[in-house]
Amino acid sequence: MSGALILPTNLVNAPHWLWIFSWKVTERSWLSESAPPRCKFFIWLASLNQCWTTDRLARRGLDHPDHCPLCDQEDETIQHILTSCVFAREIWFRVLSLVGLQQLTPSQDDLVFQEWWRLAFTRVLEQQQKGFNSLVILVQWWLWKHRNTCVFDRPPPRLVSLKSSKISKRRPTSGVWLVP
Repeated sequence: MSGALILPTNLVNAPHWLWIFSWKVTERSWLSESAPPRCKFFIWLASLNQCWTTDRLARRGLDHPDHCPLCDQEDETIQHILTSCVFAREIWFRVLSLVGLQQLTPSQDDLVFQEWWRLAFTRVLEQQQKGFNSLVILVQWWLWKHRNTCVFDRPPPRLVSLKSSKISKRRPTSGVWLVP
């Protein structure tokens, strides 16, 4: 589990081989977490900045929205959607509050999702770390799915009532968070 703590501090502009190295170092820690494979695959793509967000579409000369579809304030990058977006930070606060970890909510200064996750992980009690990693994986998946709904179906972003949301259902004995 300690391998999850050995990430370079800024991977946004890192060379591809460094991303692969970081993936190899950390895969043992979060690949074993209780989350669906599609969520784990997405987090791998997000860690490589390979998600089709506005910044990536613009680099390829494709049509793209001007701003983040969730907050309409900043340019959209995968790092923004998962960490620094006002909407995402509110979701993180609500979810982390459900388990008493609201102090770990990303701040506006947390620009790199992996770095925020690494630092937050170090502040979680050892017996909560597996559940915390699963929760992070599932929330980032929910944020991406909600972003896609806003982009393709055009409804405005909506803060959900997490008490009734699928995110808040827990397996009673293990404390692992579930999203069907």
